[in-house]
Amino acid sequence: MKKQKGITLIVLIITIILMLILAGVVISLTLGENGLFTTAKYAVAKTEEEKAREKLELALVDLQAKKYTDIENYYDDEYIDNYLSKEGMIVIEDVVTVDGWKFSIDRSVPKIGESLGKGEESKKITLTANIENATDYTTATITVEIEYDGTIAEIKINGTEKEIPEKNEEGKYILTKEVDKNGKYTIYAKDENDEYKTTIVNVTEISEDLVIRTPEELVWFRDRVNKGATYSEKTITVANNIDLGKVCYKVDGTVANDVSWEPIGNYQEEGENSTHIFKGTFNGNYHTINNLYINSDQNYRGLFGYAENATITGVVIEGIKDKESTEENAKIVSIKGKSYVGAIAGYIDHCIIANCANNADIESSSQYVGGIIGYGAKISEIVGVYNKGNITGDGNYVGGIAGIMSASDDTHIVKYSYNIGTIKGNSHVGGILGCASNYGRIYNSYNLGKIVSVSTVGGITGKVRAYGRVTYCYNLGTVKAEGSEDGHIGGVAGNNGAFEGSNSGSIVSYSYNANNITSNASRVGGIIGYNSRYCKTQNCYISSDVLVMKGATKATSKVGTSSSYLGKLIGYTYSNTTSYVDKIGILSTMPSVYEVVNADEENGLNNGDSEYWSKTAYSNAEKQTPQLKWESNVK
Repeated sequence: MKKQKGITLIVLIITIILMLILAGVVISLTLGENGLFTTAKYAVAKTEEEKAREKLELALVDLQAKKYTDIENYYDDEYIDNYLSKEGMIVIEDVVTVDGWKFSIDRSVPKIGESLGKGEESKKITLTANIENATDYTTATITVEIEYDGTIAEIKINGTEKEIPEKNEEGKYILTKEVDKNGKYTIYAKDENDEYKTTIVNVTEISEDLVIRTPEELVWFRDRVNKGATYSEKTITVANNIDLGKVCYKVDGTVANDVSWEPIGNYQEEGENSTHIFKGTFNGNYHTINNLYINSDQNYRGLFGYAENATITGVVIEGIKDKESTEENAKIVSIKGKSYVGAIAGYIDHCIIANCANNADIESSSQYVGGIIGYGAKISEIVGVYNKGNITGDGNYVGGIAGIMSASDDTHIVKYSYNIGTIKGNSHVGGILGCASNYGRIYNSYNLGKIVSVSTVGGITGKVRAYGRVTYCYNLGTVKAEGSEDGHIGGVAGNNGAFEGSNSGSIVSYSYNANNITSNASRVGGIIGYNSRYCKTQNCYISSDVLVMKGATKATSKVGTSSSYLGKLIGYTYSNTTSYVDKIGILSTMPSVYEVVNADEENGLNNGDSEYWSKTAYSNAEKQTPQLKWESNVK
């Protein structure tokens, strides 16, 4: 019996111990840090916070609508405060308390910035933030500095929780955040006692898509680019015609006194961070830029000075009318510069220029000048553009569309474009390009303007060389070389050449000339002045009424010889064989300009519908030179 009582006592003691253990577990599960009561309490609090947040969000959405429906009153300083107060909320500066829960707000939208909990604002936490913009203004870095003797338990930027850094040697928490959008950013820090501190920083300098409506906005955009904002991957859209008459204007025609347009983007050979390049998309939307005036002795002049990896479309430059002239359409020279001068851009690199036009007269005191651009480098493309301005260069490389297109490799192209203006220069002068060099290509384009040079001049290009191409092009303008120097002149190209000592041959094909060639140059031809080694001229023709003259001597043979370098078709060719010259001739009935400039490699001459050319609208009705389809969209 005693033995049984002993066993019973032991069992009782074990039972009590187990009950105590179980009770402890239950207490822990129920009342501990992660207990059921604590979890339930947290869930209730979270629900209450969400209800408060929802109430505030609904009020702010209503305020967003009132920005547009109550415009007269909305912008009063106390409008938002009064509205939220009527909704039973407490407003102190940018912090709103709803049913005990606090939220920061962005008044500019308006919207909630940060949930601040129920804690009180700490007077012990020092919170500062500063902004540093990237040099190209595509991003900004927010640096947050928190000074506090205790422990910071939570840091958030615009609602996103951030990893809490270790304190530095000065006892400060420092963290950074890179942002790519403008706006207000709420910085929130909370300590272990649920006391908090907030501050708001306003990021404003990041480049964003723009709409330009006024000259002042264009100037503002220009100035941003010229301090480093590249606008890479951003789009600038012009919404109205822009008159720059009060921004840039002629005073007395001197560089010192005239108020010149400062181009968008610039290049400086010396000085750290002195080159600022436009790299975005500029959509002119077929609006005109009127009264663009530049009178400068500097390089890189035009609406844009320097553009790289950019796209410029739908920009139409209008010339400045001469108020002192009695002629109806008389113009003054709108754009003067040194080298790299063009109405749209002085210099482009890896760019697309599409559906743009120049109607302004341009002068260069040096080289690389064109109606649209001065110099095209690397893989650049110019599509569907025209020039009607008179382009004059004191030096070399002068063209109706561009002075030169040149790169070390890959293709850069001008296509579906035309020139009507008079083009004058010293050497390497052409209706489309002064020189199509190093993979430079000209396709489906025509010239109607007068082309004048001292030497090396052509109706389409002064020179094509080093894997260059001229295909399906048409010249109807007079071509003249006024000097007697060792130069080359042709109805399509003055010189079809390669680099000396290399087989980098160029090709001129399926191109036509329908106007006279007169010159004292050494090599004169109706199509090509000089066809060099490794270069081909093929499937090219002139009209039977074309007169080709060298001085007082009229060309009679199709290809000139070393004794005269004068030919009805080619002044001189390295080898008069099909490897260099093939299927060239004289036609009594020429194809229409439209058929040639609308041709393609697969189907050849084409009189059908064109993606680019208008079949019924003409730049010159008598000669039926087609306009570009987009011209009807000009505002």
